[in-house]
Amino acid sequence: MLWLAVHFPRLPLEIFTAGQHDPTQVFIVLQDNRVAFLNDAAQQAGLVPGATLATAHSIQPQLQYRHREPATEMKRLRTLADTLYRFSGYVSLQPPDCVLLEIGGSLKLFRSHERLAQEAAAVCGSLGHQVSTRVASTPWAAIALARAGCRQLADVPLADAGLEMAGVKDAVVERFANMGIYTLGPLLNLPSKSLGKRFGKPLLQYLAQLTGDLPDPREALTPSRRFQQVLHLLSPLRDKPTLYDQPRSPMQQLAAELQQWLIGHQLGCESLTWRFSSHSSCESASMLVRFAKAKQSVAEIMRISELQLEQLELPEEVLSIELQATRLQTWSGQSHALFQLAGAAGTVGDPSTLVDEFNARLGEGLCRRIEAAAQHTPEHAWQACSVRPSRRAARLSHGSNHSSRNSTPNETGYLQQLHRRPLWLFDPPRRVSAAELELLQGPERIQSHWWQGQATSRDYYIAQHRSGAECWAFVDHNTDWYLHGYFG
Repeated sequence: MLWLAVHFPRLPLEIFTAGQHDPTQVFIVLQDNRVAFLNDAAQQAGLVPGATLATAHSIQPQLQYRHREPATEMKRLRTLADTLYRFSGYVSLQPPDCVLLEIGGSLKLFRSHERLAQEAAAVCGSLGHQVSTRVASTPWAAIALARAGCRQLADVPLADAGLEMAGVKDAVVERFANMGIYTLGPLLNLPSKSLGKRFGKPLLQYLAQLTGDLPDPREALTPSRRFQQVLHLLSPLRDKPTLYDQPRSPMQQLAAELQQWLIGHQLGCESLTWRFSSHSSCESASMLVRFAKAKQSVAEIMRISELQLEQLELPEEVLSIELQATRLQTWSGQSHALFQLAGAAGTVGDPSTLVDEFNARLGEGLCRRIEAAAQHTPEHAWQACSVRPSRRAARLSHGSNHSSRNSTPNETGYLQQLHRRPLWLFDPPRRVSAAELELLQGPERIQSHWWQGQATSRDYYIAQHRSGAECWAFVDHNTDWYLHGYFG
């Protein structure tokens, strides 16, 4: 087995700063009332880890701070593991800041572990996370190398080796420092029996699993079935453009997370819900966004969301934003014709995008589509319905396609010829004289059922009108002839 460790060294900071609109804001994370993590603006202002809050305030009075939130960090780590599931079917967590992927089965697809590690790092970077990655033959070796940023186990400092994750107490590391042992190299050269007696079984087990002498079973995660993320802002937003007009703006951040989650789960989003809240006044506003065709990309999700946001009345101050995928569909690769019409901007035209934009600007339900109805009489055999096909309609369409695939070419051609229908129908049908028609094909009996109101029984013919046009005509039970439509 081959393991890739993805280490998130600034995760306690990034759970607060992701999607924030002001990169110049000085921000720190406290642990035990001392500075534990700080952003780039805080470093530039002269703040250092270990300083007290009072000292930090004296250096930068306008700073913002939060206390460390281990539960939120764990939840975020679980979300990142879901995102990385696209690279491996075996993903495991190592709290508080590592995700492990067994990549031996993925190398054929990605060709090399270096390329796989680079792509995993790029995905995490697109979500606003700084990462360090390393590959090794055991989980603890990969974790130690990633946390230390080293290439050889012998060079890994004991403080970065992840000993505390394996249950080894900090006092043990201090004792090694007093002995002049600061890295894994000298520690691995010491006799294991002596180490076990003096420093306890957890250290002995860690070293055995580190080198592969002892199995290290890891619990594989099951991918989550739903997407729902909330982003709490450091400072309130009061105008709509700041929600989405920058690549790292809050809505863009959440949409990017949804995109990566959809790709990893091989799903497309048919509808989603945005929720904007103000904690101070308990006000909130919700916005349901629907798509005519399932979407995955940030650009497509945000284009329609921005159009609908123009018409939404938001709270005076937005302090948190939530995004939830409310309807999902299995994603299949989109194939395109070699030649397609281009839009005005030179991009490939997509009718579903145009429909989404109409609905977003003018209101849901403006665009309608024609769908077949379970009626025999032609004037009742269609209905106007939502442009988004229902689940039932999709299943019926799939079943119809399956039936046609099972038909022989002769049968298919016969059925297509027998059930030819004109594109132009008269409503109501027009009375015509039989002398005006030359019958070409038919009859085809079409009749309605008695429980559908007035029962009808008609014999339809494909005929040629004396004007030369090919038409569709029928004779009813009263032997009256009617012209029902023209073929194109």
